[in-house]
Amino acid sequence: MRWRSVPSAWFVGGILVAEAIGFAEAWSAHRNGVVFRAPLFLFFVVLIAASGCVVTSLAVLRLAWRDNRSELGFLSSFFFAVSMLPLVHGLTTRGVLYGPNAATMASAFWAVPLAAGCGLPQLFRSSRVGRVLHARWKWVVSAQMGVIVSLAASFLRWPNFVSPPSPSWFSRMLCFTCFGLCVVLSFRHIGLARVAQKSGPLWVAFGYISVGASVFVYPSAVPYSFGFWLAHALDIVGVFAATVVGWRCYRSPGSAVRMLRAITICDPLMALEFGLDDVVRAFVADIDRKDEITRDHVIRTAELAIHVGTELALSADRLRTLGLGALLHDLGKISIPDAILNKPGRLTDDEVAVMRGHAEIGARMVEQSAVLVGVSGIVRSHHERVDGRGYPQGLMGAAIPIEARIVSACDAFDAMANSRQYRDGMGSTKAISVLREHQGSQWDSAVVDALVRVLGDSQIAPSTTVLTNVGREETDVLPSRILLGPCGCVDAELVTV
Repeated sequence: MRWRSVPSAWFVGGILVAEAIGFAEAWSAHRNGVVFRAPLFLFFVVLIAASGCVVTSLAVLRLAWRDNRSELGFLSSFFFAVSMLPLVHGLTTRGVLYGPNAATMASAFWAVPLAAGCGLPQLFRSSRVGRVLHARWKWVVSAQMGVIVSLAASFLRWPNFVSPPSPSWFSRMLCFTCFGLCVVLSFRHIGLARVAQKSGPLWVAFGYISVGASVFVYPSAVPYSFGFWLAHALDIVGVFAATVVGWRCYRSPGSAVRMLRAITICDPLMALEFGLDDVVRAFVADIDRKDEITRDHVIRTAELAIHVGTELALSADRLRTLGLGALLHDLGKISIPDAILNKPGRLTDDEVAVMRGHAEIGARMVEQSAVLVGVSGIVRSHHERVDGRGYPQGLMGAAIPIEARIVSACDAFDAMANSRQYRDGMGSTKAISVLREHQGSQWDSAVVDALVRVLGDSQIAPSTTVLTNVGREETDVLPSRILLGPCGCVDAELVTV
């Protein structure tokens, strides 16, 4: 299912209408009394479903641990909480393994509040406390998992040690708070789906909001009422919505990380990588064949640009455009002769003119692809200066797209900080000082400030690993054949398998 077949407004509207109906039904369910008393059925359904959810959440945790992805870790602890405690709920079903007890309803009620607490660090990453939590996420997630397992074991060992809350202002306020947090997490993943231009993150969004909705039932519904069964349906469907996407991905070729990426996307950079078109991957592969150092440079620039764009609160659509433009900003250099591209000394005036042509050439190349025509302005303008002394058009200030201004600063930082064939890098500290010295003239001041803040974040290094394999994996598109005519016109022909 492609993103464009699921307009975000319809999707969000459908979720909210469905959940509103569910709340209304659940809130009045206790008046209807028991509709289907089946303890053994409840036992086996919850046991099977919750066990599968536990396995899924632990698989996400394993991936997070391996790739050192803090947000994946907090995502896994969220779903682990709404899997492990409902598993206890099923095991303590009255009349199967246990007699009358408080654990059956208490474990179900406290699952979502506990999960919401586990997911909080995802919402406050930019704060001081959030950065500390993300920097030490393995310890934090381990502690969260320990609390969840300990609470589950306590319910099983002493099934009456905690009673479920009775309907009151406290229980209802707790329900609304937890649901609100789940809604925020849900809308965050809807934004990531817009970055990726894929539907996978939408299912995670649906999972969050469905799990949040399930908590409303427990303060009002009696066991085996309509609301009681509705809560189980919301919880199970919400958690397993992501696994359906995972199952679909497993049917496709690719690495295990690629297969799971649809259900584990947690930040715009991962969303961008997941949604990259094969045309983009083929273009980056062209850059790699031309010059590996330039290819590594554009990868680092794209990763840094996404972080800076996020810091500047760009919309999801603009973040995607920014990422694509940053990846392809030096595409035109594949037309530059190696003698000029890798020349160790100072370029002559004629050679400078040839080198400067890469911005216009790259823009013309991406304009020939329907999926990339929107990024041509970034590719063309990434060497413009805010004082109007840049090239190729001499644009000034706000006339330069904000995405191009971000790429310009990130491009310059990475070029100065890292070594090239013909010179050694000056390091991050010196590169930042150069950016500071020329902000407001060569580079946009707000962009430079945001870039410095990003580089000061202990969780974000100048080079990360999300885009490491872009352009170096197998795709369904052969490398582009770039034909340059005598007048410098570009004909980029993409040959599909």
